Amino acid sequence: MNYRFNLRQQTPINTPQIIYLILRVNGEIAKVATKYKVIPKNWDTNHYCVRSVIAEPNRELINSFLKNFEAALLRFKVEQAEKRQPITIESAKAFAVNYIDPQPEKIPHTFKSWVEEFILTAPERRNPHTDEKLSLHTIKSYEAAAKTLQDFTKEIYKKPLNFDSFNKDFHAKFYKFLSDKNLKPNTIGKRMGVLKSLLREAERQNYTIDKFLYDPRFKAAKLKVDNVALSVDELDKIEALNLSHNKELDNIRDLFLISAYTGLRYEDFTSIKPEHISEGYLRKYTSKTKEFVSIPILPTVSAILKKHGGTPEKV
Repeated sequence: MNYRFNLRQQTPINTPQIIYLILRVNGEIAKVATKYKVIPKNWDTNHYCVRSVIAEPNRELINSFLKNFEAALLRFKVEQAEKRQPITIESAKAFAVNYIDPQPEKIPHTFKSWVEEFILTAPERRNPHTDEKLSLHTIKSYEAAAKTLQDFTKEIYKKPLNFDSFNKDFHAKFYKFLSDKNLKPNTIGKRMGVLKSLLREAERQNYTIDKFLYDPRFKAAKLKVDNVALSVDELDKIEALNLSHNKELDNIRDLFLISAYTGLRYEDFTSIKPEHISEGYLRKYTSKTKEFVSIPILPTVSAILKKHGGTPEKV
């Protein structure tokens, strides 16, 4: 690695020019601007420093910076040789840039602070499989997982969770904690699934996670459920209920009927707008899967939407 300091250009001789570090590594060249300028006629092209002239009042400050910078470059060169680590133009430039404008050392994350930042930046993150922004449903599942872990730490674990805390012992205690909350096995399974997705993402970011993450036992049993569907007569009876005395119940009933007759998720049917309706069909993209759906609008749904001005009222 060779280096020298020089001006951006030598003319005009009375206009201050930025002092650059010129790096050469294996035939490659990189230029790094310093924070200092000097008038070309006051620059010593042989010794790569500011001439000792009264007309350059900052000469001592600039020359001191250049001298210290050169010493730092020499130390970098020696240290890389001692480590037997070859210097590339990229590593040399990175060192020079950081010397000129040093960045504060990044404080390592705890698992708690990592999760908090992960959730905070989630709205701008994209699903690696679909390249779509994460849905509100996904983000809320992360928030719920973080809250559950916070409660578990406070009530059971009694110490901060680290990236390597998620071992067999943690799994047993966490599963019991969720079970004692009277959560159903399928709900516990979903909580475990979200936690595993968080841990895998942390591992992708080079945090060390306990190997029990990949143990088949790091999961919760799922129960087969019977899906019970209401008949049309039963839906008609719900629609016929007089709930005018209770606006909240009346609105909940309307939302339930929209869900029943469209098959949409809550976040999808509560975001229906008049422009989604045309020629007797509801046409929109779903928030979770980004699938475009076209659903016939039945008279009940049409009447409810009209009742609420075209957009259902969220609970």
